[in-house]
Amino acid sequence: MSFLNSKSSKLKNILFKVSTVFFATFLTLVIVNFTLFHLISNQNLPRPFASTLGNYLFTYYPDTYDRSTLNNYNAILGDSNAMGAGDGYLNNDYNYSVGHFLFKKNNENYLNYARSGYGSISAVSNYIKLTRLEDHIFFKKKINKPSIILFFFYEGNDLDENLREFELTGKNFFNIKEYVKFKINKNITINKKDIIEANFPLLNFFSSFKEHLINLSREENILLGIKDRIKKIFGKRVILANKELIGNKKKSYWKNKTKKENVKDIRPIETAAGDLNFKQINKSLEIFFESILYLKTWEKKDNIKIIFLPSPATSYDWVDPINYYPRYSKGNLDFKIITKSKNMKNSTYVREKIDFFSRDNNIQFIDLTKKIQEETNTNVLHGPIDWVHFNLSGYEFIAKNIK
Repeated sequence: MSFLNSKSSKLKNILFKVSTVFFATFLTLVIVNFTLFHLISNQNLPRPFASTLGNYLFTYYPDTYDRSTLNNYNAILGDSNAMGAGDGYLNNDYNYSVGHFLFKKNNENYLNYARSGYGSISAVSNYIKLTRLEDHIFFKKKINKPSIILFFFYEGNDLDENLREFELTGKNFFNIKEYVKFKINKNITINKKDIIEANFPLLNFFSSFKEHLINLSREENILLGIKDRIKKIFGKRVILANKELIGNKKKSYWKNKTKKENVKDIRPIETAAGDLNFKQINKSLEIFFESILYLKTWEKKDNIKIIFLPSPATSYDWVDPINYYPRYSKGNLDFKIITKSKNMKNSTYVREKIDFFSRDNNIQFIDLTKKIQEETNTNVLHGPIDWVHFNLSGYEFIAKNIK
C-alpha cells in the first residue's frame, strides 16, 4: 500500500512540475507578446524585426503619429513607393518615407497602409480590412476613420500589377466593376486566423524567424550570413534580399544627360507603362478607378486625394532611347527600349485619364510630375542603390509639394 502511495506521490510531483513549466512558459509568452504589441509602434524595435510582426502592426511601426492624439489621423495607401521603400529604408535612416516627412512638416498623424507589390485592388482591400480588424484588437484603443486618405498612384508599375492580376483571376467576370467588387469583398473578409495573427505578433515572429533560418541555410557562407543579419539589426546597411539592387556588370547600363554628374551608368529603370498598349492601359486604369469608387463608397465622404508619382523614366531628361525593366512582358528579358517621346505620350495619357476621372467624381488629383521634373534639373530623387524607389530627398520633396 505504501508502495502505491509513493508511486502516486511521485506522479503527482511530476505532473505538478510539468504543469508549472507549462503555465510559466505560457505566461512568459503572453507577457512577451503583450510587450511586442506595444513596442512595435513608433519604431521602437529594430527595423529588420518590423516586417516579422504581421500586416496589422506594420501599419503602426513607422514613427509618423502621436499615440496620444491618434483618433485624428490621415491614411496613406499605395505600393512600395507610398510605403517608403528605397535607399532610406535600406540605409536604416530613421525618417525613410513620405509619411515621416509629412508628419514632421504638418504635425498631423499618418498611418501607412501601403505595402510592397500592391496593385489598386490590394491597396484598397488592405486598408479596409485593417480598418475593420480594429474592432477585434484586444490590447489597444479603437481609432476613428481617417480625416484624409492619400492614395499614391505610381506610374512605374501600378498599371502592370493591375493587368497581371486581372489576367490571372478576372477573365470569368462580366465586367471590370463586377470583378473589382468581388475581389475586394473577398479580400476584406476577416477570419479567425487574421484576428489571432493581429493580436499575437509573437506567432508571426516565430514564423518569420523560421523563414530566416531556411534562407540562411541556403547561403554559401552561413557565418557571413549571420554577421550580416546582426549588422542589419544594429542599423548597418546590409541588403539581404534583392541583392541585384547593388548592381550586376552583366546587365545593361546607360548614361543620361542630367546636370548631376554622379547620375550615370544607371540600371534599366521603370517607365510609364512601357509594356502596355492603350487598350491594356485603359483596362488597368478602369480597375484603378473602380477600386477608388469602392473606397469612396466605403468612406461615405469626399476625403480621398490621388497623388500621382511619375516613374524614373518620366522624372529625368535621359539620353534617347531609354533602357527600361519590363514589368509585364513575357520572356524574362533583362531590359527593353522605349523612346522618350513614347514614354511621355504614355505618361500624359495616363495622367489626363486620371485627372478627368477625378474631376468627374469630386476627388482631388495632385499630379507631381512637372514639379519633380523641375527638381531633377538640379537634384537626384532616386538611388544611388535603388532606382525603383525615391530616396530621402525624393520623399521629402514629395511631402513638401502635397498641399
